[in-house]
Amino acid sequence: MAWSSERKFALLAGLYIAAIVAANLVGNKVAVIGGVVVSVAIFAYPVTFLVTDIVAEVYGKERTTDLVVAGVLSLVFVLGLTALSVALPPAERFAYNDAYTDVFGMS
Repeated sequence: MAWSSERKFALLAGLYIAAIVAANLVGNKVAVIGGVVVSVAIFAYPVTFLVTDIVAEVYGKERTTDLVVAGVLSLVFVLGLTALSVALPPAERFAYNDAYTDVFGMS
């Protein structure tokens, strides 16, 4: 099965958006790696640079700009949904609201 150019771009776009959303959701955690204190987002952000470089080289500046704009809009959308989910009052049967707010409140 041959992959079309558009299908490859869609795969790269999905990977890019997943990486920036993941980096922003998990980036508040700090770990010690090799004696250095770092955000765990260091594992996701290099993927974003790699993908934008590939897209720029293969598809050009305009498609890369479109990809970055889509990524920013995706982050804004996720931020909005996260803020809404934290702000809404929990159901009585949801016993973990404090933990939920602690985790997603930082996003």
